[in-house]
Amino acid sequence: MKHFTIYDKILIFTIASISILSMLFIPFLFTDSDSDKYIVINIDGKEIHRFHLINENELYLQEFTFFVGDIEYTAVLEIKEGKTRLKRLPNNIVPLPIHSDMGWISEPHQMIIALPIKLVINIEGIEKEHDIDIISH
Repeated sequence: MKHFTIYDKILIFTIASISILSMLFIPFLFTDSDSDKYIVINIDGKEIHRFHLINENELYLQEFTFFVGDIEYTAVLEIKEGKTRLKRLPNNIVPLPIHSDMGWISEPHQMIIALPIKLVINIEGIEKEHDIDIISH
């Protein structure tokens, strides 16, 4: 049985460290600062509102309206420190409060969903232009 040399251990540690760090920091390369993020609200796959995701320490309430059938409803987004969450919607259109229990979202891969009205709230960031083009085989 052959044992690892100190150089083998250093190489394995270096490769593992680079892999873990790249998984953590690559998402930050594809979006600019919080000032370039937007809250996008969709119902049944159609965008109905888009708001700038502000990064302030004070809580900001953003109201928006939407229609379910022929009835207009008003919902409230809480926005603070570059994060947002949806306050509880009326029981007659969303019986379970799962959407309000989802908590705060701040990244493009996160979303808030309110069923059965098919309301989806997600974050979109403006992508940077990169001069690097990678081809993988």
